[in-house]
Amino acid sequence: MMNKSPKVYWLLSFLMVVVGAALGPAVKNSHAYVLPSEQVLQFMAAHFSKFETLVITHSVERESQEGVKNFEEILTMKSPDLLHTETKDPSVNQSRVVDRFYRRLFLASTQTRLSVLLSEAGVNTEKVSFTREDGTIAYLIGDEGPDSPKLAVEKARFLPLLFVYPSRLAGSTDLVKVTFRDYRQVEQGWYPFEILCSSTRGWSERYWIVSIKVNVPVQPSLFLQVQEEVHPAESPAKEEKINEIIKTFEEKYGH
Repeated sequence: MMNKSPKVYWLLSFLMVVVGAALGPAVKNSHAYVLPSEQVLQFMAAHFSKFETLVITHSVERESQEGVKNFEEILTMKSPDLLHTETKDPSVNQSRVVDRFYRRLFLASTQTRLSVLLSEAGVNTEKVSFTREDGTIAYLIGDEGPDSPKLAVEKARFLPLLFVYPSRLAGSTDLVKVTFRDYRQVEQGWYPFEILCSSTRGWSERYWIVSIKVNVPVQPSLFLQVQEEVHPAESPAKEEKINEIIKTFEEKYGH
């Protein structure tokens, strides 16, 4: 038996090499599989599907050519895209317009709404790859170029980590980059308690949540005033086109 042991070990080693070579490509391919954007967005939307209204009080650190300003702000949001801002600090420049289009990510409660939102932002939803954002593995929806609109979604929890898009403010050519950090569970969903928003025009704002209320009653009159965060009212033709896009997504994916 002692004389046969080396042969047995050699045979086992040979078999392990053969099996490893046979399974290697399959294992490699399994790790390389990338989910389509529709599925990534479906998993992501589930984290925000219960949000009807959000009332957020956060600390703001605003950096611009005017210097650095710290103040507290209250955001009142209602699904799918209504937003009102308020600050009680008289020294804050209220005439300064800030693009808050990215906030709609947390009010788009279905995969269809998210797909339409990304299409409006110029994100190529046909392209999905893997990337790393602050060391975290994520799905990247959109082109990889630094100036290309894109959305990075954490692979483990399907939470948005990075959103890059051209400003939605009328007449602006600004490119906005938003990083989402410190996610915490809120009621039946998740929300980032730290957000960093910057642009190619040199301004940036960092937000830290002080308090957040989910699905509390809000006054409809808050949203009657013209919202500075979005483009002027769309033409009937464009609204009809958007409705057609939504209908197409719903018919295709059943959401």
